[in-house]
Amino acid sequence: MDYLAEKFSKLSTDNAPGQEEFQKFENLPMIGGEIEGAAVDFSHGDVNAHQPIPGTLETFIKHYCVDGTYQAYTEYRGKGAVREYLAEKLSEYSGAPVNPQTEIILTPGTQGALFLAMGSLIGRGDKVAIVEPDYFDNRKLVEFFEGEIIPIPMHWKEAMPHTSGIDLKELEEAFKNGAKLFLYSNPNNPTGAVFSKEEVVEIARLAKTYDVAVLADELYSRQILEKDITFYSTCEHHFMPFYGKAHIAYIPDGKVVGLSKLARTVEVYAKRPQIQEQLTAQIADALMEYLKPQGAMVMLEAEHMCMTMRGVKKPGSRTVTFVTRGVFDRDERLQRQFFELVRG
Repeated sequence: MDYLAEKFSKLSTDNAPGQEEFQKFENLPMIGGEIEGAAVDFSHGDVNAHQPIPGTLETFIKHYCVDGTYQAYTEYRGKGAVREYLAEKLSEYSGAPVNPQTEIILTPGTQGALFLAMGSLIGRGDKVAIVEPDYFDNRKLVEFFEGEIIPIPMHWKEAMPHTSGIDLKELEEAFKNGAKLFLYSNPNNPTGAVFSKEEVVEIARLAKTYDVAVLADELYSRQILEKDITFYSTCEHHFMPFYGKAHIAYIPDGKVVGLSKLARTVEVYAKRPQIQEQLTAQIADALMEYLKPQGAMVMLEAEHMCMTMRGVKKPGSRTVTFVTRGVFDRDERLQRQFFELVRG
C-alpha cells in the first residue's frame, strides 16, 4: 500500500464499527444467530434509512431554475448572512462578542469542522491529548495528520454528580510533556457525561499556562430539542382520544439521555387517562426529577376527539399547552429559541 492510500485508509469506515474498544478484538463474539441479508452499520448512527424531507427536491428545483445563483459558489467562509445570524446567537449565548467576518467558518458538518481545525493546528509528530473514552473519529483524525495520541482518562463511572470525571492531573502532565492540542467532546460521546463549569475553567487555565490549543466539540452543549414526537392519549373527562405532537427541550447539567428515552417518557405518561395540561407538566417534571437538568420546556399540540366528534364538532382545531422549568422559567431567550426551533 502506497503512502497516500495508507494515509486515507485511516479515515475509512473499517476503523469505525464498534468503536475503539471492539477494535481490540480480532474475533467479536456473536450474540444470537446470523441474519441473512445485507449488513447495516449502526455503530456510527449514519444509517441511510430515511426518505428525503418532503419538499426537498421541489425547493432545490425552484432555487436552481428561478434564483440560479443559489447553486453557485458561496463565500469561502460561508454565506455572510448566515454567519452574521450565528454570530448574534453565539454572542447571546457566550456573553462575548463574535466577529462573523473573522471568527466563524461554515462547514458541511462537525467532522468537516474538526478536520479543518485539526489540520491547521497540528502536523506530523505533534502530540494530541484526547479524553478516553471519546468519539472514535477524533482518533482517526489525529492518525490521519500523523500526530501522537496521549490518552487522558475520564473516570465517568466514579465521577461526582455534575462532573465528567476527567483526570485533570493527567491532563496537566500531558501539557507538560509537550501536547500541542487538547481535543474533547462535551457532552462526552459515548458516555453522555457533561463537563462541569469548574472542569472547563480548569482546562482553560491549564491550556493558557502551557500554551496548548483546545478544540472543543460541543455539538449538544446547549439546548437539546426533540420535536414532533407523536403521541396518543385518552381524555380523562370524556374518555375520548386526543393525539398530536410533543416537543421536548432541556439543557444538560451533568448528564444527557438517549433521544429515544424522551419519546418513551411521552409514551409512558400518555398511556394513562389524561388531561393535556397535566400531561405536559408530568413530562417536564419527570425530566427535572430524573435528569436533573438546568431546565426543561415541554410543548404539546393535540387534536381532541371531544372537539371533533361531539359538541361543536370542529375538526382540525388544536389545543396547545407548554410548561417551563428551571432556567427556562426566567430566560426569555431560551423560550424564543425553543419556539423558533419548533416552528423552523
